[in-house]
Amino acid sequence: MFNSIYKFPAYQFNCQTVLTNKTWTDAYRGAGRPEATFAIERLMDELAAELGEDPIEVRRRNWIDADEFPFTTVAGLGYDELRAEQKRRRESGDRVQLGIGVSTFTEMCGLAPSRVLGQLNYGAGGWEHASVRMLATGKVEVVTGASAHGQGHETAFSQIVADRLGVPFEDVEVLHGDTQVAPKGLDTYGSRSLVVGGEALVKAVDKVIDKARPLAAHLLEASAGRSVRRPWHRPGRHHPGAGHRRVHGALLPRGHGALA
Repeated sequence: MFNSIYKFPAYQFNCQTVLTNKTWTDAYRGAGRPEATFAIERLMDELAAELGEDPIEVRRRNWIDADEFPFTTVAGLGYDELRAEQKRRRESGDRVQLGIGVSTFTEMCGLAPSRVLGQLNYGAGGWEHASVRMLATGKVEVVTGASAHGQGHETAFSQIVADRLGVPFEDVEVLHGDTQVAPKGLDTYGSRSLVVGGEALVKAVDKVIDKARPLAAHLLEASAGRSVRRPWHRPGRHHPGAGHRRVHGALLPRGHGALA
């Protein structure tokens, strides 16, 4: 798999195996494909940078063209060769036979609430829980049931909340993985965390905004319709009709969001 879809003539692959009784959790099972893909694609990016060329153009020049199929890769894997080896083993009665499987598939992932899942009574992946709370310190506390194990959810979730609320990214703290803090949720799998867990966060943030708008309007002596959407964005943001009054994030409520 290391040579991927490129037609370079040779490669050398070195790896180091480490044995431990304290194995960490990988971001993507033990499939092998993601690791091999990362290695070769990283090399292609480094090659493009060294040559000063566009990374897509470097890849395009090295892709296997459609008119070159069937193609034998540098790893020696070719369909015709495999069939010939299979035939040889069968005719010789080799004790070790060779089976060749062919498969096409469509992967279902990112499962979110839908009428289809409801009709199928499908329990996995159909919902996610999130809560957003404005702390007395002016920071934002985010609790999600989509607990990450190395994918970087904390960064993505913080960006969603910071952008939605208009607060600094570094003021958002994401909590997960502890049932005392986040007792609800379906965890992370099937490419669902951002599309389902992220959407639950958006709904929770919108509830905070809806609760905050009349409070901000009252403190700013303005109508809710005239108040700004994110009055706590920056210290010192004023409403034209409210003198020099401003709203601090500590005065704002919390919101819960769940896709169900």
